[in-house]
Amino acid sequence: MKFSLGTDPEFMLSKNGKIYSAIGVVKGTKNCRKKLGKHSVYYDNVLAECAVRPGKSKEDFITNLQDCIQQYAEHVHPYRLLPKAAHYFSQSQLQHPHAMKIGCMPEMCAYQMEKIIPDETLLENTRLRTAGGHVHVGSTILRDNNCFVSIFLLDLFLGLPSIYIDGDTTTKTRKKLYGQTGRHRIPPYGVEYRTLGNFWLASPERAEFVYDTCEFVLKFIKEGRWKELWQIDEKRLDSYEAWTEPDFHPSQCYKCVGYDVDKLRKIVDASNTSKGQEFLNYIKNFLPSELYSKIFKLSKNRPKDLYEEWKINVGT
Repeated sequence: MKFSLGTDPEFMLSKNGKIYSAIGVVKGTKNCRKKLGKHSVYYDNVLAECAVRPGKSKEDFITNLQDCIQQYAEHVHPYRLLPKAAHYFSQSQLQHPHAMKIGCMPEMCAYQMEKIIPDETLLENTRLRTAGGHVHVGSTILRDNNCFVSIFLLDLFLGLPSIYIDGDTTTKTRKKLYGQTGRHRIPPYGVEYRTLGNFWLASPERAEFVYDTCEFVLKFIKEGRWKELWQIDEKRLDSYEAWTEPDFHPSQCYKCVGYDVDKLRKIVDASNTSKGQEFLNYIKNFLPSELYSKIFKLSKNRPKDLYEEWKINVGT
């Protein structure tokens, strides 16, 4: 199956056990990015963000990730890239005006089918900053109604396993601000799934799992198997009369028939692994056995160090 996979992860910068702002360390900005080979890097608020060149195969995707992390590590040295979901920065690291700016555009919730407008004053009232690992999936399959279906399925098959694989104790803190289920954007090439934190960038094995799961979801959609889990009233969605009704909302035309979607959302949003077991058993009915077994393998084998896992070499 042909598709592309990219990411624009945010890292924190550490040195001697302390976490620092990326402002002044990373040379690029959101609007004027620094090119590093095929990739670009920039600071966003106090975080070190990068745009990894999309891969058109798993090997290509992993190679691009390794190449970007290597060059980024050299760029920020002697600071180190740290995949951490949330951190309360010291006030001294938040003095720059850009440390109070929300750099991202509005995102959407697939379930409410409405834009989530960020509160511009949010960062003025907290020292908390959070880092994501958004997944950019490019495919012609993701057009029209399949766009929302893909987000529903990514929540079930990727968002749920992520709460077991993650292992970052700050992830629950991140979800107070960002990373709830259903969060996405709709770029021209497909979808940007915004629920995941940056935990999966910690090792090639985790990144491969994300790739494999995205590929599975696309095949699931292409084969029409999503209809086992969701129903769409396309006739009503296409009806002019429906859209003129005062109480009509497009979300009314999407119905989950395979599982309790509200319960799933609460579990993933709270990273509640004990209550998630029910859904973990459920997705076993759909995922290939090898992919399903990786959830348990990755949840037990925690990455030791980003640089060690990706074989990153920087000067002393």
